[in-house]
Amino acid sequence: MLTAIGNIFLANDTRLQYLFATLRSFLFFKNNLVVYLNVENLADISQDNIDKLKNILKEFKYYELSGDKDNFGTIYSKLLSKSETKYHMHFEEDHFCVLNEEKYLSELLGCMEEQSVEICKITFFEIEKARVHSISPLQETAVGKIYEASLEGFISVNRNVASYYLGTNCIFDKQFAERYWSNSRLDNHKQTQHKPHPFELRSYTEEFKHTYMLPSQEILCAIDDDHGLTNSCLLNRDVEKFNDILI
Repeated sequence: MLTAIGNIFLANDTRLQYLFATLRSFLFFKNNLVVYLNVENLADISQDNIDKLKNILKEFKYYELSGDKDNFGTIYSKLLSKSETKYHMHFEEDHFCVLNEEKYLSELLGCMEEQSVEICKITFFEIEKARVHSISPLQETAVGKIYEASLEGFISVNRNVASYYLGTNCIFDKQFAERYWSNSRLDNHKQTQHKPHPFELRSYTEEFKHTYMLPSQEILCAIDDDHGLTNSCLLNRDVEKFNDILI
């Protein structure tokens, strides 16, 4: 079982269409996915589109949809506190699930629990592989490789590809997530922001040292952000699942 937690703002109709498509991309896992979704500007969306959104959400194991307005961490922590699952996926409307194998995702979550892995990096697949190409994993499994995010490892990763210590596009162990998404670790200015980016860890910190999984299969892919790797986003690729769902 997995919980998806999203706290988003839909700036235009394109982002709304991305949301519909991305939610549909997870329907292969609908019997094992709980969704807590807050759309900050939900009140600005037409009733027809809200009904369309709810019709997709009701396919999942359980969902809650809200339109609260507050700083990002306060809302996110509130959504996180509702969950009863061990693992939580950070959800964004523009990171589409290209995976289509329920068995693989279930086995990945099972492996994470068995090996006490706290983080799984689930997007920017080729970039993440490039970051660790010269680093030996702690363990290789059927579903992915497990690494330790130590200071030495972070230094090695940055020799390969400049990167943050830990971004937001991950599956998190709940206890780790509660610390990571807490406003208490941000300064007052960052606490007032309505975006997830202030929670990213730019540099190594002992407090958030962790083990992480790099999956053997691509799970999420950004719809319109190449993130420094040319033609890696879905709008620049020919991925059948994305083409079928977005249309």
